[in-house]
Amino acid sequence: MGRTVVVVALVVASTAIATGTAQALPGAPTVEESSFVVESGKRASGIATCPAGKRVVGGGVGAVAEERHLTVAQSGPVDETGQFANTVNGDVARSWFAMVRNHNVNPDPQTIRVFALCSMISDAVVEVTHLTGGQDNQIGTAMCPAGRRAVGGGAGELTHQEAWSIRLSGPVDETGLAANTVDNDVARGWHADVQVSNGFGENMRYAAYALCSTSSTATVQETTVQQPEQTVSEIQVSCPLARRVTGGGLGLASGQLDYGALAHHLSQTGPLGASGTFGGTNDGNEARQWGTTFFHLTTGAYRVFVICTVNV
Repeated sequence: MGRTVVVVALVVASTAIATGTAQALPGAPTVEESSFVVESGKRASGIATCPAGKRVVGGGVGAVAEERHLTVAQSGPVDETGQFANTVNGDVARSWFAMVRNHNVNPDPQTIRVFALCSMISDAVVEVTHLTGGQDNQIGTAMCPAGRRAVGGGAGELTHQEAWSIRLSGPVDETGLAANTVDNDVARGWHADVQVSNGFGENMRYAAYALCSTSSTATVQETTVQQPEQTVSEIQVSCPLARRVTGGGLGLASGQLDYGALAHHLSQTGPLGASGTFGGTNDGNEARQWGTTFFHLTTGAYRVFVICTVNV
């Protein structure tokens, strides 16, 4: 995969402060993390499981060191079986599963962390929608039932472990469009767009997973960035000082993806503690930011989202 230009952007929401020694918030979700290693040219997966009595409200995946030529193939909530295929509407998510590809152009093994954001008091349950499309891409949106809002979500593959790459995964308002989802909106669902080429085609079946709550007060913060072609973009969006992260992700600010640009993909996306790094985000941390790294061949406007709450 060629990369002729690298752009790294750090963006913080205008109302947000993510540093310092903010007090812990009662009922705020905390991080549970697990590490795995992915060899050059291979795929590998890991799972972070919440302690007994807690459930997942969000999660993600990121590299311990600087991201180098990685692709997120799966990242989403799963029930107690740890499998997307067994996770259905109304389930309580107990873990966060992630799979990452380490491209051949990267000669070294990479240590990856998968994160679950765990809550003792949340009532969030899973809503699942199977994605639709052809042999190149599949898209779809898991919308929460009436009276519920999305606090987190993700995308996973249902049939086997040869998953390819997630292009977009993020919250949406009642219109189902990331382009219409702005600061302080209530997230009503979770949109996913995945690449399923490389010979697997329609044999692959992905699904979008929303974590839906009736009691949560969580709302969206977003940062819109216009990125030039053939760039790697690293974006961090923070919650306001009195709030903590439940979830986050990536969407389009306008238009549609160019499906000829098969190298467009998420490289990492997940919660960040006070360190502002995936490597420094540890068990028990309250997440204060959301970090997303993605690669894109064509010029486009993107939105990086974080979902923020004062409790769950």
